[in-house]
Formats: sequence, structure tokens, C-alpha cells
Amino acid sequence: MSKVEQLRNFNNFGEAILNKLKEYDSVIQNQSLQQDKILTEISNQVEIVRKQAEEVVKSSSSPVKIAVMGEFKATKTTVLGSLLGYAGMLPDSRVAATGNVTHLNIVQVKGSQPTEFKFSVKYFNQNEIDKCLDFIVEELVVQAKAQLPTTQIDSLRKCTSKDPKDPDVWQNIIQWYDEVKNYDKTPGLENAIQELVVFVESYLRYNNLCGQSLPIDNATHAYAGLQLPNDPRSILDIKKFEQFPPEDKEQFPKFLQATFPLIRRINVEVKVSDQIWDLSSIQEANKLVLLDLPGLGADKSELRDRFVNVHEMENVQTILLLTYGPRPGSTTNNEIIDLLRKQRKNQNLDDFILVGVGRFDDLPGAEVGIDKLLSNTEQLTEHKIFDEIPALRKVIENSRKLTKGNDEQRIVFMSAFAALEYLRKNLDSTIKIATPTVLENLNIFQKHFPDLNEKWQQLSERLKKSEPDSILVTWLDAFTKDGGLSRLRYLLENHVATHGLEQLYKDVNVKVQTLVKEQQNLAQKVNNPSLAKLLASENPKLRNQQKALNLMQQPKN
Repeated sequence: MSKVEQLRNFNNFGEAILNKLKEYDSVIQNQSLQQDKILTEISNQVEIVRKQAEEVVKSSSSPVKIAVMGEFKATKTTVLGSLLGYAGMLPDSRVAATGNVTHLNIVQVKGSQPTEFKFSVKYFNQNEIDKCLDFIVEELVVQAKAQLPTTQIDSLRKCTSKDPKDPDVWQNIIQWYDEVKNYDKTPGLENAIQELVVFVESYLRYNNLCGQSLPIDNATHAYAGLQLPNDPRSILDIKKFEQFPPEDKEQFPKFLQATFPLIRRINVEVKVSDQIWDLSSIQEANKLVLLDLPGLGADKSELRDRFVNVHEMENVQTILLLTYGPRPGSTTNNEIIDLLRKQRKNQNLDDFILVGVGRFDDLPGAEVGIDKLLSNTEQLTEHKIFDEIPALRKVIENSRKLTKGNDEQRIVFMSAFAALEYLRKNLDSTIKIATPTVLENLNIFQKHFPDLNEKWQQLSERLKKSEPDSILVTWLDAFTKDGGLSRLRYLLENHVATHGLEQLYKDVNVKVQTLVKEQQNLAQKVNNPSLAKLLASENPKLRNQQKALNLMQQPKN
């Protein structure tokens, strides 16, 4: 039986239990099981079973999810744009552009047509707001221990120890800020405190949005509204907050920026032509979702970004880590892995990870090193290449560490602009592959990249003659062909087919086993001798309860 069929069986199992509970509800109707301690326990257990069955149904029909993570400078969003055949619909730049999670729900369409996007914004519900507040405070406390008095740290903790639904909790944090704002602090702690205050101010002004989804019916609004301000402090200036009603279409971008801290994710339905990206090889997967997660390392929303990253990673089967080519020694991705390992302690994350070296075309010292190597007629080896281009050695070492050296085939050198240029040359000329702004930058990129790309190609050909089995040849050939686009697509498709569905099955199976256990707990409570004695009484108020509980005597499994 295939994993898809097993997932379908899990879904049917959960649905059968929910249907049985509906029968139970119809018998109980508006009556309460609060007449006896045993009946109360059964009522509570029924709700536990219901919640777990709903989770099984939801997860067994969920798509395979691929998370794209990395530093904000690694052009993650542009890489995704090249994958989908259209770049520039979401902010992306060499400074922090957007701190939002973006769910790209891929829908395959037939024929030659441009990629289409449909946007909506989903806000944190109250429970998620509470968790995010706790996360920000705990992270801030760690930073503040050596810089703020213990009394102030304890005061902050007391603020969040109360029920977050109490308005005083949020006002007390503002008061706490007034007390500590004049203390000497490092820039990092100052940013963290400002971020906390912005989160609080946003909640106080816009808590009516909790749990809501709003359509974004204008692509221009989506881009402008999700773009962080150029001034790194402007989003932290709480005095600039204004009340922007979402129904005011002209002010909608400002509304999105003002409510930024409360945004859970951006949902985007993406219709991709099979001539741009043929996904027939993974049709067995229910659907495919690409998650563009906030790049770490941005001062404006670092703590909130960490929270949403961890929150979104709970149900991900594949992780594409984009490293930053121009800074090969960066440890940001190691921090991401540490976050993931803390969250998923019982799973071997090594099997989840693919590594893309982003902006490989900007590798430091590469062109000078290549020129020197090509001018030498001696036999070329990997060792000689690494000696002349130390940054190349470094990015490969870091990539191998991220994959734990398990599989060098999980690594790809990437250039998002080179990939877009490949699409521009090879797709139907009527299909637009980027916004005018991105195309303008692509034209600038093309003024210098072809020469560099040709040099990398010559280097690969020379190495192939002396070391034909070198993995470096594989990586460079893929890069010089189309910026690594074809190789990245292959890695993603293969990983979904071989690992993604398997991992999704494992994740759902854990939930199914929990459901079976809760069913058994319910059966034990229903078969309790004390309950039989209670129901044996001729109390007419118990007759419907008895009928309903009989429905639960043998829960289907």
C-alpha cells in the first residue's frame, strides 16, 4: 500500500470517529453530562477524542510542505520566484524586506500561461498571540540579565505571568518600558525592547483582528504593504502608529504595515503552468506548499521572526536552507538548525535538509581566483581550486556540515537572477517572468554575469578532464546551466517523493496512535462499573445519556 493510500485510510479513520461523535451529539443535544463526576469525565474525554480526530483528519489531508529558510540577504524570495516562474510579487532585497511567513499553495495548470497569484493575510489567534508574547519576553530576559536590574527583569516577568486577555497585562508592559527606556543598553537589547513594545502597541490597537483572514485584492498593495520600511528604526517608532481601517483600500498598504507584528502568515494561491514547472512527478502528494520563512538576522523583528519560524516548522517535511554566498563563514543557518533541533528533539533533521548556496555569483574573490587558475596550463584539481578560491572551500565545508556530510547530492549552487535569465530565454516570449523592477535589475545583472558564468564553465570543464567524478563538477555544471534552477527543482521533487510523503505519513501516524489511545481511554470510562450502576437507576434524565454513551461503547478503530 502506498503512503498516499495509507494517508487516505488515516483520513477515513478520523472522519468515521467524527461521524460517530456527531451521532452522540445529536442524542445529547442540549443536555449536559454534568450530573455526576463519572459523566463529567466522559464528557471531557469525548472532547479530547474529538479534538484528536479533527487533528488526524486535518493532517492526513494536508500537503507536503517545503520550508525555505536562511539569512534575509540570501534572496530567498527571488529564488522562489524563479521556481514559480515569476519574481517580484513579494518584497525581496539585500536588506531585510519582509518578516512574514508566506504560504505558497501551488496549483498546477496546463498550457502556456503566466504564473498567477492570489493573496490573503492571516492574523494570529489569541492563543498564538499569547505564545508569541511569552517567547519575546523570555528571549528578551536572556539578553537583559547582564544589563538591567533584577527588579526590572522580575517586573517584566510578572507582567506576563497573568492572563494575557487581561488588558492590564499589556498596559503594564508599556509602563515597564517607560521605566527602563533610559537605562544604558546594547543596541541588540534596545532593539528587542522596542520590538516588544511595538508588538504590544499593535495588539492594543488591532486585537479585533485576532484569528481573522483578510483578502488582499491588489498585488501592488500586497508588495507595498508587506515591505518593511527602509529606515530600520521606523517600524519601531510606536508614535507613528495610526488606525488604518482595512476597508480603506487606499490606506491598505499602511494598514498591513501597522498590523505587521500580528500577522501569522500570508497565504498565496499560485497557479503555475506545467510549461514553467512540471510537477507531474509528485502528483501523488496531496498538494505542494512552499513556505517562505522570515530571514534571520534582521534587527527590526528578530524575536517575532524566530517565533513564527519555529511555529511554522512544526509540520514541515523538507527544509531548503539558503546560505549567503558573499559571507561564506556565516553561522546564521546553524542557529536555525539549533532552533529546529530544540523543537523536534525526537527526529533526525539531517534527512530533512537540502542546502542551496544563495548568490553564488557573488562569491568573494571568485573571479580573480578563476582567472589565475585558467591562466595556468597545469592539470587542475579540487585542491588547487580551493587554494585559489578559499571562499569556495568555505561554502562547501559549511554546506556539508548542514547536511552532516550524509549526501553531497543535496547541495546546489544558486543564482536567482541567472535562473530568471534562463526562463526569459527559454519560455514563450508572451510569458512575463518578473515585475518591471526585477527585470531592470536582471538587465543590470546580465551586463557582467555572462563573462563570469563562462569562466566558471571553463573551470568545470578543466576539472572534469582531471577529476571526472568530482562532485564540484556536478555543482558547477548545474550552476552554469541555469543558475542551479533545474537541479533545485529536481532535488525538491525527489525529496518530496522519497522523503516528504514518508515523513508526512510518520507525522500523521503519531497522531493516529494518540487518537487510538484516547479512544481506549474513553472506552474504559464508558465501561466503568460505577457508570453502569448509575445508569441502572430509572432516572429519566439519564436515558438520553445512556443511549448516547452506548454509541461510544465500541468506538471504531
